[in-house]
Amino acid sequence: MNRRGVFRSRTLRRCLPVAVSCAVLFAASSIAVEAASGSTVVNRKVPATGVSHVSGGAAWESPVPDSAAEGLDSTRLIQDRLATLGYLSPAAVDGREGPDTATAIVAFQKWQGLPRTGTIDTRTRSALARAARPTPIADGANGRQLEVLVDRQLLLAVQGDRVVRTIDVSTGKPSTPTPVGSFDVYAKYPRWWSTPFSEWLLWAAPFSGGIAIHEFASVPSYAASHGCVRVTKYDARWVYRFVSVDTPVRVLASSR
Repeated sequence: MNRRGVFRSRTLRRCLPVAVSCAVLFAASSIAVEAASGSTVVNRKVPATGVSHVSGGAAWESPVPDSAAEGLDSTRLIQDRLATLGYLSPAAVDGREGPDTATAIVAFQKWQGLPRTGTIDTRTRSALARAARPTPIADGANGRQLEVLVDRQLLLAVQGDRVVRTIDVSTGKPSTPTPVGSFDVYAKYPRWWSTPFSEWLLWAAPFSGGIAIHEFASVPSYAASHGCVRVTKYDARWVYRFVSVDTPVRVLASSR
């Protein structure tokens, strides 16, 4: 081999490692650029557990991969689903976690017989993906009426034979139970003075003596009132607007 051939051979040996390193760096840079631009570089498998998705400021626990529940991976999609089923007002679908959404989740969990946590866990997410809209409990639904389900601590707003909204409530505690039976709303008061407790009850719709459906600051997930049906401030105005004087109210001890 002449001198020129020897020189070229030595040069190739010296440059080859550098060229390989450059190629690796170029490929890594390309992957980083594609990832940053949203392009799909490789197929990524979702881990079975332990993944948290954060969207719109809300962190939701990921379920074990499930074909029906995989789509509910953001706050807005969960809100959309709750609104579709009648647990959340469509006006509250904003992609942000908040107490109005938590209240709707509690209502859903009550209907499904799940722990009343107000958060989206694996069981709740899976149930939400498969759930159907609740149906009226009592037979012969006609026009607008309310069904208060004492055992589930829920209020069903019924239009004809369809449940328009399912709302989280707290009825009378065991020592002061909400009366069971069939009643009618006999008045509507934006502010109703409670003589026994010396306080204003907002968006009140009384249906049996001093017993009313009304807004209240404290609406726990269990029966806690002095006989009235407490509704959170996120749903109280909606219920008030839904009912009219003479709207039937059926208070049911058992809904199963």
